[in-house]
Amino acid sequence: MKNINPLVSVIIPCFNHEKFIEARIKSIIQQTYNNIEIILIDDNSSDSSPKIIKQYEKMNNVFAIYNKKSLGPFYAHNLGVNYSNGDYLLFAESDDISNPQLIELLLNTKFFDSNIAVSYSKSAIINENDKIIAEDFHHREKKFRKLYLHSGVIPREKAREFLLVGNIIPNMSAALIKKSVFQNAGGLDTKYRLCADWDLWMKISLNHDFYYVNKSLNYFRIHQSTVRFKFKYREIYETYSIIIEQYNKQKLGFIRRQKIKNNIAYNWVSYVLFHPIISFKTSKNLINKVLFFDPLFFIRFIGVGLVKIFKVPIK
Repeated sequence: MKNINPLVSVIIPCFNHEKFIEARIKSIIQQTYNNIEIILIDDNSSDSSPKIIKQYEKMNNVFAIYNKKSLGPFYAHNLGVNYSNGDYLLFAESDDISNPQLIELLLNTKFFDSNIAVSYSKSAIINENDKIIAEDFHHREKKFRKLYLHSGVIPREKAREFLLVGNIIPNMSAALIKKSVFQNAGGLDTKYRLCADWDLWMKISLNHDFYYVNKSLNYFRIHQSTVRFKFKYREIYETYSIIIEQYNKQKLGFIRRQKIKNNIAYNWVSYVLFHPIISFKTSKNLINKVLFFDPLFFIRFIGVGLVKIFKVPIK
């Protein structure tokens, strides 16, 4: 018999987020779904984050870990899983906030279907002052936006198709994951500093379906100390590494292959236009990787660049 009230392990990894960590913890404590445990992991913060976390240790369902040295973003996530007791995992990033109904509504889907491994919601993007500035849905691929105006199952084949173009779950805080699936996939690959979540979704999509809840239940914070702001080049490099690796593993038709290669060129053009100095300084390794994958890259780069500069719509 299926457990309709399973334990959910909420893992909150924190590093120097004293400004946001208390609001993050409170947004989990205030969840309408109450069968949860909270695992707080401070990755050797140098600010007052440990002191703030300490205040919540007295709660029965809260457990805290204080790393004596910083292990890095995804080490902390995997460490939290090792201490977890739940059947489901929520990685609640320490600078984000959850809608009180996040866990309840992610569980109240077809999630108990054995084929569905991840249930996730749309995210609202907020700034340092909690002001909503955008929704992640509007940045997804056009085909995704057309197909998922409403909640529904994303079959594994369709998930793989989308993931080869863009990360359909750009913020882990929006996703509830079956623990057994996470472990069978090998957890988060710590060779990635920024995109281990994308790599995880790719691996999960080989055998499992996803469920999408078209409601903003997660608030994804963007601010100047966000890791992606500091290491944009590394994000681009990891993105290409993941896409190229999965591209080579999958059987794809000619049109689909060209679309993926065009999209890589489009992302690189965007990177150059928004970060011209940094992009040229750090381009050598990235260009070598992309040229090995696609010898026609520079032709695509020029064509896509003209499209972007003159704002010609891409269908």
